[in-house]
Amino acid sequence: MSAGKKSTPAGDETPYEALVAGLEEALERLEGGELSLEEALVTYEQGAALASRAQEVLDRAEQRIQELRELDGE
Repeated sequence: MSAGKKSTPAGDETPYEALVAGLEEALERLEGGELSLEEALVTYEQGAALASRAQEVLDRAEQRIQELRELDGE
């Protein structure tokens, strides 16, 4: 975990699937080659933010699974 990592409040969490869909949409726009340089930069930044949020969701899921395994082992 990085020191600058921001946590998302539980009530404000976008579902993982929606984050991936947004990331795929950003990738399609970038690969389409029809964006201006500024639009491409903004789209890239949005995609990077979506990827980071998706990774946070996966990290929390992994942590929950680990906690459940530890409880099951006790």
